[in-house]
Amino acid sequence: MKRRRAIGVAVGVLLLVTLACGPMPTSPPPTPTQPPPPTPTQPPPTQTPTTVPEVGGGKAGARPTATPAGGGEPGGRKGGGGVTGRPATLTLVNDSSLEICYVYVSPTTEDEWGDDWLGAQETILPGDSRDFQVLAGSYDLLAADCDGNALDEQYGISVAGTLEWTLTDVGGAAVDLTLFNDSGWDVCYVYISPTTSDTWGDDWLGVDIVPDGTAYTFQVPVGSYDLLAEDCDENALAEEYGVSLSEDTDWTLSPMGGEAATLTVYNGTDTPIWYVYISPSTSDTWGEDWLGADIIAVGDSYTFQLTEGTYDLKAEDEDYNVMATRFEEYVSGDVEWTLYLEDYATLTLFNDSGWDVCYVYISPSDSTTWGDDWLGAEETIASGTSRTFQVSMGTYDLLAEDCDHDTLAEEYEVDIFEALEWTLTP
Repeated sequence: MKRRRAIGVAVGVLLLVTLACGPMPTSPPPTPTQPPPPTPTQPPPTQTPTTVPEVGGGKAGARPTATPAGGGEPGGRKGGGGVTGRPATLTLVNDSSLEICYVYVSPTTEDEWGDDWLGAQETILPGDSRDFQVLAGSYDLLAADCDGNALDEQYGISVAGTLEWTLTDVGGAAVDLTLFNDSGWDVCYVYISPTTSDTWGDDWLGVDIVPDGTAYTFQVPVGSYDLLAEDCDENALAEEYGVSLSEDTDWTLSPMGGEAATLTVYNGTDTPIWYVYISPSTSDTWGEDWLGADIIAVGDSYTFQLTEGTYDLKAEDEDYNVMATRFEEYVSGDVEWTLYLEDYATLTLFNDSGWDVCYVYISPSDSTTWGDDWLGAEETIASGTSRTFQVSMGTYDLLAEDCDHDTLAEEYEVDIFEALEWTLTP
Protein backbone atom coordinates (compact mmCIF):
# COMPACT_ATOMS: atom_id res chain seq x y z
CA MET A 1 0.00 0.00 0.00
CA LYS A 2 1.20 3.49 -0.68
CA ARG A 3 1.01 6.34 1.74
CA ARG A 4 -0.01 9.85 0.90
CA ARG A 5 1.47 13.26 0.52
CA ALA A 6 4.96 13.88 -0.75
CA ILE A 7 6.22 15.38 -4.00
CA GLY A 8 8.84 14.96 -6.63
CA VAL A 9 9.59 12.65 -9.50
CA ALA A 10 12.83 10.71 -9.45
CA VAL A 11 14.95 11.39 -12.52
CA GLY A 12 18.09 9.75 -11.26
CA VAL A 13 19.36 6.21 -10.84
CA LEU A 14 20.75 4.95 -7.56
CA LEU A 15 23.80 2.70 -7.68
CA LEU A 16 24.67 1.31 -4.28
CA VAL A 17 28.03 -0.34 -3.86
CA THR A 18 29.17 -1.71 -0.53
CA LEU A 19 32.78 -0.67 -0.11
CA ALA A 20 33.43 -2.10 3.33
CA CYS A 21 32.92 -5.57 4.62
CA GLY A 22 30.63 -6.46 7.41
CA PRO A 23 27.14 -7.79 7.73
CA MET A 24 24.18 -5.57 6.99
CA PRO A 25 22.54 -4.79 10.32
CA THR A 26 19.16 -6.01 11.28
CA SER A 27 17.75 -2.92 12.88
CA PRO A 28 15.99 -3.52 16.20
CA PRO A 29 12.97 -1.43 17.14
CA PRO A 30 13.64 1.52 19.48
CA THR A 31 13.91 0.56 23.16
CA PRO A 32 11.40 2.34 25.44
CA THR A 33 13.84 2.46 28.33
CA GLN A 34 16.34 4.52 26.31
CA PRO A 35 14.61 6.33 23.39
CA PRO A 36 17.00 7.41 20.63
CA PRO A 37 17.30 11.13 19.93
CA PRO A 38 14.76 12.55 17.44
CA THR A 39 17.44 12.81 14.73
CA PRO A 40 19.78 9.83 15.15
CA THR A 41 22.06 10.92 12.32
CA GLN A 42 23.80 14.28 12.60
CA PRO A 43 25.75 16.24 9.96
CA PRO A 44 29.39 17.14 10.63
CA PRO A 45 29.82 19.82 13.37
CA THR A 46 30.85 22.53 10.87
CA GLN A 47 27.60 22.19 8.97
CA THR A 48 24.32 23.83 9.98
CA PRO A 49 21.27 21.89 8.76
CA THR A 50 18.78 24.08 6.98
CA THR A 51 15.13 23.29 6.54
CA VAL A 52 13.80 24.09 3.06
CA PRO A 53 10.33 23.78 1.56
CA GLU A 54 9.27 20.20 1.01
CA VAL A 55 11.00 18.82 -2.07
CA GLY A 56 9.58 15.37 -2.46
CA GLY A 57 9.78 11.78 -1.38
CA GLY A 58 7.72 9.49 0.75
CA LYS A 59 7.94 11.63 3.87
CA ALA A 60 6.35 14.89 4.85
CA GLY A 61 8.16 17.80 6.39
CA ALA A 62 6.50 16.83 9.66
CA ARG A 63 4.55 13.82 10.84
CA PRO A 64 0.89 14.32 9.91
CA THR A 65 -1.61 14.85 12.68
CA ALA A 66 -4.46 12.37 12.38
CA THR A 67 -7.87 14.02 12.46
CA PRO A 68 -10.16 12.25 12.90
CA ALA A 69 -8.47 9.37 14.65
CA GLY A 70 -9.56 5.80 14.30
CA GLY A 71 -8.05 4.19 11.27
CA GLY A 72 -8.50 6.42 8.22
CA GLU A 73 -5.49 7.94 6.51
CA PRO A 74 -2.59 5.54 6.86
CA GLY A 75 -0.20 6.77 9.51
CA GLY A 76 2.80 4.71 8.40
CA ARG A 77 4.11 1.33 7.42
CA LYS A 78 4.10 -1.50 9.92
CA GLY A 79 7.46 -2.63 11.19
CA GLY A 80 10.57 -0.96 9.79
CA GLY A 81 14.19 -0.72 10.86
CA GLY A 82 16.04 1.74 13.01
CA VAL A 83 19.68 2.66 13.57
CA THR A 84 22.40 1.22 15.75
CA GLY A 85 25.32 2.84 17.53
CA ARG A 86 28.02 1.82 15.01
CA PRO A 87 29.51 4.57 12.77
CA ALA A 88 29.14 4.30 9.01
CA THR A 89 29.82 6.45 5.93
CA LEU A 90 27.43 7.26 3.10
CA THR A 91 29.22 8.65 0.03
CA LEU A 92 27.07 10.56 -2.45
CA VAL A 93 28.67 10.63 -5.92
CA ASN A 94 27.18 13.13 -8.36
CA ASP A 95 27.67 11.63 -11.83
CA SER A 96 24.65 13.51 -13.14
CA SER A 97 24.68 16.77 -15.12
CA LEU A 98 22.82 18.64 -12.37
CA GLU A 99 24.01 20.39 -9.23
CA ILE A 100 22.76 18.84 -5.98
CA CYS A 101 21.62 21.47 -3.47
CA TYR A 102 19.61 19.42 -0.97
CA VAL A 103 20.33 16.05 0.62
CA TYR A 104 18.12 14.29 3.18
CA VAL A 105 19.23 11.18 5.08
CA SER A 106 16.40 10.05 7.34
CA PRO A 107 16.01 6.87 9.44
CA THR A 108 13.43 4.57 7.86
CA THR A 109 11.49 4.59 11.13
CA GLU A 110 10.85 8.34 10.82
CA ASP A 111 7.90 9.83 8.94
CA GLU A 112 9.63 13.13 8.19
CA TRP A 113 12.70 14.01 6.14
CA GLY A 114 14.20 16.34 8.72
CA ASP A 115 16.81 18.97 7.80
CA ASP A 116 18.89 19.41 4.64
CA TRP A 117 22.30 17.83 5.31
CA LEU A 118 24.14 20.22 2.97
CA GLY A 119 23.16 23.30 4.92
CA ALA A 120 22.53 26.74 3.48
CA GLN A 121 25.73 27.16 1.44
CA GLU A 122 27.10 23.81 0.33
CA THR A 123 26.26 22.03 -2.95
CA ILE A 124 27.59 18.97 -4.78
CA LEU A 125 28.64 19.88 -8.33
CA PRO A 126 28.53 17.39 -11.23
CA GLY A 127 31.55 15.11 -10.95
CA ASP A 128 32.02 15.75 -7.20
CA SER A 129 31.21 13.59 -4.21
CA ARG A 130 30.44 14.14 -0.53
CA ASP A 131 30.80 11.87 2.52
CA PHE A 132 28.12 11.85 5.24
CA GLN A 133 28.82 10.31 8.63
CA VAL A 134 25.85 8.32 9.97
CA LEU A 135 25.09 5.52 12.38
CA ALA A 136 24.70 2.06 10.85
CA GLY A 137 21.07 1.27 10.13
CA SER A 138 18.21 1.57 7.65
CA TYR A 139 17.67 4.94 5.95
CA ASP A 140 15.51 6.73 3.39
CA LEU A 141 17.52 8.95 1.01
CA LEU A 142 16.55 12.00 -1.03
CA ALA A 143 18.65 14.27 -3.25
CA ALA A 144 17.22 17.38 -4.96
CA ASP A 145 18.44 20.05 -7.37
CA CYS A 146 18.59 23.77 -6.54
CA ASP A 147 14.94 24.26 -7.57
CA GLY A 148 13.83 21.66 -5.03
CA ASN A 149 13.09 18.99 -7.67
CA ALA A 150 13.81 15.47 -6.48
CA LEU A 151 16.65 13.86 -8.44
CA ASP A 152 16.61 10.54 -6.63
CA GLU A 153 14.82 9.01 -3.64
CA GLN A 154 15.29 5.57 -2.13
CA TYR A 155 13.69 3.80 0.83
CA GLY A 156 14.84 1.21 3.33
CA ILE A 157 18.51 1.41 2.33
CA SER A 158 20.78 -0.47 4.73
CA VAL A 159 23.94 1.52 5.50
CA ALA A 160 26.90 -0.20 7.19
CA GLY A 161 30.61 0.41 6.85
CA THR A 162 30.89 2.57 3.72
CA LEU A 163 28.13 2.76 1.12
CA GLU A 164 28.26 4.60 -2.22
CA TRP A 165 25.17 6.37 -3.54
CA THR A 166 25.68 7.42 -7.17
CA LEU A 167 23.37 9.71 -9.12
CA THR A 168 23.48 9.49 -12.93
CA ASP A 169 21.40 11.02 -15.69
CA VAL A 170 18.73 8.94 -17.39
CA GLY A 171 18.74 11.09 -20.52
CA GLY A 172 16.13 13.56 -19.31
CA ALA A 173 13.50 12.11 -21.64
CA ALA A 174 9.88 12.86 -20.86
CA VAL A 175 6.64 11.59 -22.37
CA ASP A 176 3.01 12.71 -22.41
CA LEU A 177 0.51 10.93 -20.16
CA THR A 178 -2.97 12.03 -21.25
CA LEU A 179 -5.87 11.34 -18.90
CA PHE A 180 -9.25 11.03 -20.64
CA ASN A 181 -11.99 11.42 -18.03
CA ASP A 182 -15.00 9.31 -19.01
CA SER A 183 -15.74 8.31 -15.42
CA GLY A 184 -18.92 10.33 -14.95
CA TRP A 185 -17.24 12.31 -12.14
CA ASP A 186 -14.92 15.32 -12.03
CA VAL A 187 -11.31 14.38 -11.32
CA CYS A 188 -9.77 16.59 -8.63
CA TYR A 189 -6.68 14.60 -7.64
CA VAL A 190 -4.15 12.68 -9.75
CA TYR A 191 -1.12 10.86 -8.32
CA ILE A 192 1.71 9.65 -10.56
CA SER A 193 4.17 7.85 -8.32
CA PRO A 194 7.35 5.92 -9.22
CA THR A 195 6.68 2.21 -8.78
CA THR A 196 9.74 2.03 -6.53
CA SER A 197 8.14 4.43 -4.04
CA ASP A 198 5.76 3.29 -1.29
CA THR A 199 4.00 6.66 -1.19
CA TRP A 200 1.66 8.33 -3.67
CA GLY A 201 3.42 11.68 -3.47
CA ASP A 202 1.61 14.97 -4.09
CA ASP A 203 -1.41 15.65 -6.26
CA TRP A 204 -0.23 16.44 -9.81
CA LEU A 205 -3.31 18.54 -10.63
CA GLY A 206 -2.72 21.16 -7.94
CA VAL A 207 -5.64 23.60 -8.21
CA ASP A 208 -6.79 22.22 -11.58
CA ILE A 209 -9.79 19.92 -12.14
CA VAL A 210 -10.48 17.54 -15.03
CA PRO A 211 -14.27 17.71 -15.61
CA ASP A 212 -16.09 14.63 -16.85
CA GLY A 213 -15.75 14.32 -20.62
CA THR A 214 -12.48 16.28 -20.87
CA ALA A 215 -8.77 15.37 -21.04
CA TYR A 216 -5.57 16.54 -19.32
CA THR A 217 -1.94 15.91 -20.32
CA PHE A 218 0.98 15.48 -17.90
CA GLN A 219 4.69 15.60 -18.76
CA VAL A 220 6.29 12.58 -17.05
CA PRO A 221 9.93 11.38 -17.14
CA VAL A 222 10.41 7.95 -18.72
CA GLY A 223 9.98 5.21 -16.13
CA SER A 224 7.59 2.84 -14.37
CA TYR A 225 4.75 4.41 -12.40
CA ASP A 226 1.68 3.72 -10.26
CA LEU A 227 -1.36 5.85 -11.14
CA LEU A 228 -4.30 7.01 -9.02
CA ALA A 229 -7.20 9.32 -9.94
CA GLU A 230 -9.75 10.53 -7.39
CA ASP A 231 -12.95 12.55 -7.45
CA CYS A 232 -13.38 15.73 -5.39
CA ASP A 233 -14.32 13.69 -2.29
CA GLU A 234 -11.04 11.75 -2.59
CA ASN A 235 -12.84 8.59 -3.72
CA ALA A 236 -10.70 6.49 -6.07
CA LEU A 237 -11.94 6.48 -9.68
CA ALA A 238 -9.06 4.46 -11.13
CA GLU A 239 -5.88 2.88 -9.83
CA GLU A 240 -3.13 1.19 -11.87
CA TYR A 241 0.25 -0.22 -10.89
CA GLY A 242 3.53 -0.84 -12.70
CA VAL A 243 2.61 1.22 -15.79
CA SER A 244 5.65 1.59 -18.08
CA LEU A 245 5.82 5.09 -19.59
CA SER A 246 8.41 4.97 -22.37
CA GLU A 247 6.28 6.74 -25.00
CA ASP A 248 3.20 8.98 -25.12
CA THR A 249 0.41 7.11 -23.32
CA ASP A 250 -3.37 7.51 -22.97
CA TRP A 251 -5.07 6.74 -19.65
CA THR A 252 -8.85 6.50 -19.94
CA LEU A 253 -11.09 6.54 -16.88
CA SER A 254 -14.29 4.51 -17.43
CA PRO A 255 -17.47 4.82 -15.36
CA MET A 256 -17.25 3.22 -11.90
CA GLY A 257 -20.03 0.80 -11.11
CA GLY A 258 -22.86 2.22 -13.16
CA GLU A 259 -26.33 2.41 -11.64
CA ALA A 260 -27.21 4.62 -8.71
CA ALA A 261 -27.55 2.88 -5.35
CA THR A 262 -28.50 3.73 -1.77
CA LEU A 263 -26.97 2.71 1.55
CA THR A 264 -29.17 3.11 4.62
CA VAL A 265 -27.40 3.00 7.99
CA TYR A 266 -29.55 2.02 10.99
CA ASN A 267 -28.24 2.83 14.47
CA GLY A 268 -29.17 -0.07 16.74
CA THR A 269 -26.53 0.80 19.35
CA ASP A 270 -26.83 2.91 22.49
CA THR A 271 -24.52 5.63 21.10
CA PRO A 272 -25.18 8.29 18.43
CA ILE A 273 -23.19 7.87 15.22
CA TRP A 274 -21.24 11.03 14.41
CA TYR A 275 -19.06 9.96 11.50
CA VAL A 276 -19.62 7.61 8.55
CA TYR A 277 -16.95 6.81 5.99
CA ILE A 278 -17.81 5.17 2.66
CA SER A 279 -14.65 4.50 0.68
CA PRO A 280 -14.17 2.54 -2.57
CA SER A 281 -12.41 -0.70 -1.68
CA THR A 282 -9.72 0.15 -4.24
CA SER A 283 -8.70 3.17 -2.13
CA ASP A 284 -6.33 2.93 0.82
CA THR A 285 -7.76 6.01 2.53
CA TRP A 286 -11.16 6.58 4.13
CA GLY A 287 -11.71 10.00 2.61
CA GLU A 288 -14.17 12.50 4.11
CA ASP A 289 -16.94 11.95 6.66
CA TRP A 290 -20.19 11.47 4.72
CA LEU A 291 -22.44 12.72 7.54
CA GLY A 292 -20.99 16.22 7.65
CA ALA A 293 -22.84 18.19 10.32
CA ASP A 294 -25.50 15.47 10.75
CA ILE A 295 -25.58 12.63 13.27
CA ILE A 296 -27.52 9.37 13.40
CA ALA A 297 -29.27 9.28 16.77
CA VAL A 298 -29.93 6.04 18.65
CA GLY A 299 -32.74 4.20 16.86
CA ASP A 300 -32.58 6.46 13.77
CA SER A 301 -31.35 5.83 10.24
CA TYR A 302 -29.68 7.78 7.45
CA THR A 303 -29.65 7.09 3.70
CA PHE A 304 -26.67 7.83 1.47
CA GLN A 305 -26.75 8.10 -2.32
CA LEU A 306 -23.81 6.50 -4.13
CA THR A 307 -22.83 4.66 -7.29
CA GLU A 308 -23.07 0.89 -7.54
CA GLY A 309 -19.75 -0.62 -6.57
CA THR A 310 -17.63 -2.24 -3.86
CA TYR A 311 -16.98 -0.16 -0.74
CA ASP A 312 -15.40 -0.24 2.71
CA LEU A 313 -17.63 1.16 5.47
CA LYS A 314 -16.82 2.65 8.87
CA ALA A 315 -18.92 4.31 11.59
CA GLU A 316 -17.55 6.25 14.60
CA ASP A 317 -18.93 7.89 17.72
CA GLU A 318 -18.35 11.48 18.88
CA ASP A 319 -14.84 10.66 20.16
CA TYR A 320 -13.84 8.95 16.90
CA ASN A 321 -14.09 5.50 18.46
CA VAL A 322 -14.82 2.93 15.76
CA MET A 323 -18.29 1.46 16.29
CA ALA A 324 -18.39 -0.86 13.28
CA THR A 325 -16.64 -1.56 9.99
CA ARG A 326 -17.37 -3.55 6.87
CA PHE A 327 -14.92 -4.27 4.08
CA GLU A 328 -15.49 -5.06 0.40
CA GLU A 329 -19.24 -4.57 0.71
CA TYR A 330 -20.90 -4.65 -2.72
CA VAL A 331 -23.57 -1.93 -2.84
CA SER A 332 -26.21 -2.35 -5.53
CA GLY A 333 -29.80 -1.16 -5.47
CA ASP A 334 -30.96 -0.44 -1.90
CA VAL A 335 -28.67 -1.81 0.82
CA GLU A 336 -29.16 -1.65 4.59
CA TRP A 337 -26.40 -1.63 7.22
CA THR A 338 -27.55 -2.00 10.82
CA LEU A 339 -25.13 -1.34 13.68
CA TYR A 340 -25.84 -3.47 16.75
CA LEU A 341 -24.60 -2.93 20.29
CA GLU A 342 -22.80 -6.26 20.25
CA ASP A 343 -20.78 -5.33 17.13
CA TYR A 344 -17.99 -3.71 19.11
CA ALA A 345 -15.86 -4.35 22.18
CA THR A 346 -13.63 -2.26 24.46
CA LEU A 347 -9.84 -2.14 24.67
CA THR A 348 -8.47 -0.50 27.82
CA LEU A 349 -4.84 0.61 27.74
CA PHE A 350 -3.17 0.84 31.18
CA ASN A 351 -0.02 2.93 30.93
CA ASP A 352 2.50 1.66 33.48
CA SER A 353 5.46 2.29 31.16
CA GLY A 354 6.91 5.30 32.95
CA TRP A 355 6.43 7.42 29.80
CA ASP A 356 3.48 9.41 28.51
CA VAL A 357 1.71 7.73 25.57
CA CYS A 358 1.08 10.23 22.78
CA TYR A 359 0.25 7.89 19.89
CA VAL A 360 -1.88 4.74 19.79
CA TYR A 361 -2.49 2.71 16.63
CA ILE A 362 -5.13 -0.03 16.46
CA SER A 363 -4.94 -1.53 13.00
CA PRO A 364 -6.75 -4.54 11.47
CA SER A 365 -4.21 -7.33 11.19
CA ASP A 366 -4.87 -7.72 7.48
CA SER A 367 -3.87 -4.10 6.83
CA THR A 368 -0.33 -3.16 5.76
CA THR A 369 -0.50 0.30 7.38
CA TRP A 370 -0.98 1.39 10.97
CA GLY A 371 -3.73 3.84 10.15
CA ASP A 372 -4.32 7.01 12.13
CA ASP A 373 -3.38 7.79 15.70
CA TRP A 374 -6.43 6.97 17.83
CA LEU A 375 -5.56 9.64 20.40
CA GLY A 376 -5.83 12.48 17.91
CA ALA A 377 -3.85 15.72 18.01
CA GLU A 378 -4.40 16.73 21.63
CA GLU A 379 -4.88 13.72 23.87
CA THR A 380 -2.15 11.79 25.73
CA ILE A 381 -2.23 8.96 28.26
CA ALA A 382 -0.04 9.97 31.18
CA SER A 383 2.02 7.32 32.94
CA GLY A 384 -0.10 5.70 35.62
CA THR A 385 -3.42 6.40 33.87
CA SER A 386 -5.59 4.47 31.42
CA ARG A 387 -7.77 5.04 28.34
CA THR A 388 -10.60 2.91 26.94
CA PHE A 389 -11.20 2.57 23.20
CA GLN A 390 -14.30 1.17 21.52
CA VAL A 391 -13.23 -1.20 18.76
CA SER A 392 -15.24 -3.02 16.13
CA MET A 393 -14.88 -6.72 16.92
CA GLY A 394 -12.02 -8.32 15.06
CA THR A 395 -8.30 -9.13 15.06
CA TYR A 396 -5.89 -6.22 15.41
CA ASP A 397 -2.26 -5.19 15.61
CA LEU A 398 -1.49 -2.70 18.41
CA LEU A 399 1.21 -0.04 18.71
CA ALA A 400 1.82 2.53 21.46
CA GLU A 401 4.46 5.27 21.17
CA ASP A 402 5.80 8.00 23.43
CA CYS A 403 5.78 11.66 22.40
CA ASP A 404 8.98 11.20 20.35
CA HIS A 405 7.39 8.36 18.35
CA ASP A 406 9.55 5.77 20.13
CA THR A 407 7.83 2.41 20.46
CA LEU A 408 6.64 1.53 23.97
CA ALA A 409 4.69 -1.61 23.08
CA GLU A 410 3.75 -3.54 19.96
CA GLU A 411 1.37 -6.49 19.70
CA TYR A 412 0.20 -8.48 16.69
CA GLU A 413 -2.82 -10.70 15.91
CA VAL A 414 -4.77 -9.65 19.02
CA ASP A 415 -8.38 -10.90 19.06
CA ILE A 416 -10.79 -8.27 20.41
CA PHE A 417 -14.23 -9.80 20.74
CA GLU A 418 -14.88 -8.81 24.36
CA ALA A 419 -13.56 -6.31 26.89
CA LEU A 420 -9.77 -6.56 26.80
CA GLU A 421 -6.99 -4.96 28.88
CA TRP A 422 -3.62 -3.97 27.42
CA THR A 423 -1.00 -3.04 30.02
CA LEU A 424 2.23 -1.24 29.12
CA THR A 425 5.04 -2.17 31.48
CA PRO A 426 8.34 -0.31 32.02
